Amino acid sequence: AKLISVRLREAYFLGNLYLERGRDYQAQGRYSEAQEMYKKAIALNSNNPVPYVDLAWCYNEEGTILEAGETFKKAIAIKPKDYSIYIELGQFYQEHKRYPEAEAVLTKALEVSAGNGMVYISLGWCYGAQGKYLQAEEAFRKAIAIKPNAKIGYTEFAQCYYANKGLYPQTQEMRAKAEAHFDEVRRMTGHY
Repeated sequence: AKLISVRLREAYFLGNLYLERGRDYQAQGRYSEAQEMYKKAIALNSNNPVPYVDLAWCYNEEGTILEAGETFKKAIAIKPKDYSIYIELGQFYQEHKRYPEAEAVLTKALEVSAGNGMVYISLGWCYGAQGKYLQAEEAFRKAIAIKPNAKIGYTEFAQCYYANKGLYPQTQEMRAKAEAHFDEVRRMTGHY
């Protein structure tokens, strides 16, 4: 049992070393070397979704889009209750303007973690990118309700008002609401 424990610790630390090397190579644009490191980390612990997510982003940066999407899905299969992986896949889809897929993934993230403000923020970004400002506004409202002291919710909410002010006949009222939200960010952080 002691030998197994030692080997597990060694695999854990070696896996983290491979991840760090992979991230360094990726930052340098050395994608094939980064992918090799991520795959070594996966070989040591195939139940850890982190190297899959890093590998997926590496594929994305390299331009291997289909492989990236499939790798994100593998990470979700490993840990289907981890909302953060759904957010990563949602951001990937948004980056490639695949908004229906992003909405579906982020909606699934809400099923996994209904009380998570970052899921609502991500969904708000997705709606906003499609010009669905009323849905974006609602998502940001929910994020603020969950975490009323989080600057990002107020900032995104205010920007949503500015982006869709043409949809509202009461533009002045929306501008005042946006300013109130920016004022709230300033109050919380001392700047903006």
